[in-house]
Amino acid sequence: MGDPAREQEGLPCLEHEQATASPDEAPGAPVTAPDPEVQWSAARRAADSRRMRRMRIIAPIMVLLAFLCWVYTTHYIPSPSMTPTLMPGDHILAMRSWIAYPNGAIPKRGDIVVFLPPEQPGTPEGYYSTVPEEPVSTNAVDRLKEIVARRRNVEVWIKRVVGLPGEVVQIAQGSVFINGRELDRRYYNRQPDAGPDYPYMFGFLPVQLGADEVFVLGDNPLDSDDSRFWGALKVGSITSKFVRVIFREGSNGPNARKARSEQGQGG
Repeated sequence: MGDPAREQEGLPCLEHEQATASPDEAPGAPVTAPDPEVQWSAARRAADSRRMRRMRIIAPIMVLLAFLCWVYTTHYIPSPSMTPTLMPGDHILAMRSWIAYPNGAIPKRGDIVVFLPPEQPGTPEGYYSTVPEEPVSTNAVDRLKEIVARRRNVEVWIKRVVGLPGEVVQIAQGSVFINGRELDRRYYNRQPDAGPDYPYMFGFLPVQLGADEVFVLGDNPLDSDDSRFWGALKVGSITSKFVRVIFREGSNGPNARKARSEQGQGG
């Protein structure tokens, strides 16, 4: 048996605990069901919190992607006109001209630029497209679809700048001369031809560039449609500046096979 004095000392403490215990903690007390509205509010606050955390992650990524799409563009190289720098099947990254050449800045010598090709007979001024001309629709949605389709099929070319505004360019004996001095070979790696078949060169005659014109050549001048054929390039026709090769698809990649298939069907 225990000490009666100690048992009596413990009784007041037990009575005090029972007196201060909450009804929910009392033995045999009924369990109160949680309020559905309180639960719904808590769940909604938790969902909103998760949504805000996701937006804090996604929003900067979307802004970055939109900025990159606005600043950069990509192109596919279908021809050997820029070999060995750019090979057929290369996919390249280019910086749009409004960033590469802000406020009408002039390209530097040696820049590889992407531009709208010279005007072709029967095409609207300042525009060249592989999409045939069609009657203009009066429906706003149809007009928007036509614009999108044309922009997707706009053809652009890519060449290297060798002559700058105000300079006199001359090609003679397989060399390029700028204002009477031979251009450094690092700006072109093969001998460009010049002869009667090149309308804007006429053999050894020099070409005077205007204040808004540059002279462009392909790095492979033996297989390049460049300024030797159609003259100086207007700076305003430049759409972007080459940055780097993203990846090399190769001459037997899907785009090349598709082009050969279309040529075979067309022939």
